[in-house]
Amino acid sequence: MMNEKDNRELNMYSNSIKKALDECADIRILNPKTGETHEEKGLVIYNSKAEKLVALGNECLSFDGTNPDLKLVAPIVRGEIIDYVCTEQLFSWMYHKYVCKKHLFIKKSVLICVDEPVSPINIRAYEDAIILAGGGNFKDVQFMGASVTQRSDSMTWDECIEKALENRKDTGCVLRVTKNNPSGYARSFYQEYLDRCKRWNVVPEEKDY
Repeated sequence: MMNEKDNRELNMYSNSIKKALDECADIRILNPKTGETHEEKGLVIYNSKAEKLVALGNECLSFDGTNPDLKLVAPIVRGEIIDYVCTEQLFSWMYHKYVCKKHLFIKKSVLICVDEPVSPINIRAYEDAIILAGGGNFKDVQFMGASVTQRSDSMTWDECIEKALENRKDTGCVLRVTKNNPSGYARSFYQEYLDRCKRWNVVPEEKDY
């Protein structure tokens, strides 16, 4: 039978898992050569004792929080990179798993699309991370997303990517950072609002819009 301390710890682990699932991205990777698209959760599991990643992507969905040495991490939160090293390793793992397992003699361009608005610093972080992840296979980065790309409401990001691929036949890989269930982002933003109100000793406002 669990005592009060056990219940608190269980709730803590449960809340941290829910938080990571809400704020993490869904990352899609497209191989333009084959037309195949694969998707992984933007999650990693870090072993603090061994100081290394032990799981990436969808492998992390089985995480239950029972091992105190393991931590579930969302390196990209609502589109923003918050853990550069884990982001680069996650991109590298996906690229070499789904697109290219070897070094290319003729370097390719890489296209990355981020649905959410991000800062110029984050755009540079994305560009640097994907260049490193390619292991020398990329000659340049095409960045597309809410921060830099003008598109009509009737045009989807997938259509924008398709158009970009028509213009750049040398694109060897496409990464899209998106969210299949945006309500997770909404819950994450709202919880962050509540947490900040608590820290600043401010009463949260409830308004009907």
